[in-house]
Amino acid sequence: MTKNFSLAVFITLVASFALTESTSAQNNEEAMRLYGEARKAEKEQNWSKAESLYGKAISADPGNALFYHSRGTLNLLLGRDRRAITDINEAVKLEPKNPKMHLLKAQYFNYNKLPDSALIYIQNAEALEMTAKQVAEAQIARGDAFRLLRDFQRSAENYEKGLAKDTANAEALENMALVLYEMGDTKQAAHYLQMLLALNPYIMDTYINVGYIYARIGMFLESLSYSDEALKYDPQQPIALANKAYALFKLEDYDEALKTVNRSIQNMPANPFALKVRALVTIATEGRIKRACNDLKKSLKYGYNELYDDGEVDSLIETHCN
Repeated sequence: MTKNFSLAVFITLVASFALTESTSAQNNEEAMRLYGEARKAEKEQNWSKAESLYGKAISADPGNALFYHSRGTLNLLLGRDRRAITDINEAVKLEPKNPKMHLLKAQYFNYNKLPDSALIYIQNAEALEMTAKQVAEAQIARGDAFRLLRDFQRSAENYEKGLAKDTANAEALENMALVLYEMGDTKQAAHYLQMLLALNPYIMDTYINVGYIYARIGMFLESLSYSDEALKYDPQQPIALANKAYALFKLEDYDEALKTVNRSIQNMPANPFALKVRALVTIATEGRIKRACNDLKKSLKYGYNELYDDGEVDSLIETHCN
């Protein structure tokens, strides 16, 4: 009787384990399907759908660090820092031996202008076995951190190493140009912008970015030219209009600058860069300080300091509004 009873229990347990494994396999398969759909939605720039699908994939397989990594990356790029860091921390917790997770956390700290913390997680990643691509990613992340620390020489050295392996990294090319400008080498800065154009020709966003960075490095005719190229794709594109207005302001064509920046703000009222440009034009021409200060304060409200690291709006408010 005892033997028969034990055998029956054993058979029941085996069947139970088999059912559990089958259910787990089905859950993993469903999770991967949902993850694939999320990736597709992200490529289509359907952000809310992508985030929702990542959430469903996580519910189906909550132990998969890749799902948290992908959702964390999405929210980081969308500026949703609280959501991003929750997922990034979970990804690191689930796979502490995976350098990919540590590099994403380093990216989070760089995006939030905490370079010392970023360097810690870069070192964590470098202590693990990395692919050649991850080595390049770590070097570029180190370049970002040193740029934030204003150690431009070490920043340029790391960008150069990273770009030697990852020649198609558009963000690193942009940042390298800015670092070279800070070092006083505008010729080389322009060279990297041309590399960026060669990487992504005939794309509006490339012309927008190049137009902005040419303005940052003091080459305003070039900035105006590339901003106009971007506007050929979309004459009402607010960021391109703001870049053009800034170049016109620097070239002292104040009437056209004001007309252009007003179009930008009409199309995108919460554009902090455009609001700063209109304040600059107002101060230079009309002298209506109250109106200019109103634009500068709106610029801060809409995130100027989070998007740009030049401190110009704070300086203008201190000079004209206090």
